[in-house]
Amino acid sequence: MRVFNESIQNRPPIQVAPRLGFAYDVFGNGRTAIRGGVGIFYDRFNDDQVLIHRELPPNTVTRTAFNTTIADLLRSPFRVSPPGVTSIQRDFQPPTVYNWSFGIQQNVGFGAVLDVAYVGNVGRHLLQRRSLNALPYGTRFLPSSADPTSTSPLPDNFLRPLPGYADIQYIEMAGTSNYHSMQTQINKRFSKGLQFGVAWTWSKAMTIVNGNNDAVNPYLDYRMRNYGRAGFDRTHNFVFNYLYDIPGLSAKAGNNGIVKAVFDNWQLSGVTSFTSGAPLGIGYSLVNAVDLVGASGAGIDSRVNVLRNPILPKSERTELRHFDTTAFAPPTREEFGIGNAPKDVLRGPGINNFDVTVIKNIPIGQSDAKRLQFRFEFYNFFNHASFQGVDTTARFDAQGRQVSGTFGQYTSTLDARRVVLGLKFYF
Repeated sequence: MRVFNESIQNRPPIQVAPRLGFAYDVFGNGRTAIRGGVGIFYDRFNDDQVLIHRELPPNTVTRTAFNTTIADLLRSPFRVSPPGVTSIQRDFQPPTVYNWSFGIQQNVGFGAVLDVAYVGNVGRHLLQRRSLNALPYGTRFLPSSADPTSTSPLPDNFLRPLPGYADIQYIEMAGTSNYHSMQTQINKRFSKGLQFGVAWTWSKAMTIVNGNNDAVNPYLDYRMRNYGRAGFDRTHNFVFNYLYDIPGLSAKAGNNGIVKAVFDNWQLSGVTSFTSGAPLGIGYSLVNAVDLVGASGAGIDSRVNVLRNPILPKSERTELRHFDTTAFAPPTREEFGIGNAPKDVLRGPGINNFDVTVIKNIPIGQSDAKRLQFRFEFYNFFNHASFQGVDTTARFDAQGRQVSGTFGQYTSTLDARRVVLGLKFYF
């Protein structure tokens, strides 16, 4: 271990971040426009990726006492075990996003504008972790790893490539990501008592890791093993918002005061959302605890074998069966538990939600400067059951049969209908 008296990293040089954008009125009448742009955007990573190195040996050494009591603690021998440590890339390029977009806007009349755009970006030099001292697959199964005093292999710290340390996680700026989308929207300005906006995004986001502290597989090609849909990827995202001044009835009733007080100055607004579910992987456990991997360390993983497409048609999904639970088998020791499942096997349930607000305004005086407003807000107006959590952990017995009674079932939902009543005074 080395202690750096000054900076733990060498600061990169000043970066150049050009941006270019344009807008073109195609026909010169202000109704059709083409817009686009490209740009480079640099970012900094959070400070805790550096601060954690203040707690490493030799600055901090953790000693442990075994098999003692509080009364005998000070007389007990303290031992130092091989520590788990981190290291960080000393010469690096800052995390960078290359962003671009191209869109067409068209005035379609009635105070509405249609916007269709392609928006994309790629991320480079993103943070990820890679183990430098992980046990390779199958290490515990080697004859040289056997403990001569028992039938078990030696503890992992006796078998690591670099003795004297436990796991060593190297923080490197080597991650990548990409995002491609078609973003469409139509917005109508408020006129004749109506305003609305409709937006639909069709997109795909791919990453190697989802966060700074996620580790990649140190022995398999992580650009294949860990590359897949990002945890925040949503293929479809549709949102409809609206505000409508409900026509009053007093004008048709001869401006009757009672009719005006009851049936005038009502508004209806809301937000409707339809969103695809999140990507899901499939995990597993064994009834009889068996080591199939023979390895350990950050990023070392074991996955199930996918026998066929587990995605069910929507008509066949139920609360007890979101996907085909028979489409999976446990990995084998002969393949070191690697399995063939991808990072993201299927998707969870999506969101189908209606939020509605009914507003009653009561003018005070001759103008609208002062008014009372009663608000009746309904969240999940139709009380639709929006399932979220899914049990994605299979459990296999010694014969490879899936025996979990909850595998594939929904485990949680979003909130049920909520009604909020409010009163506001505007002045």
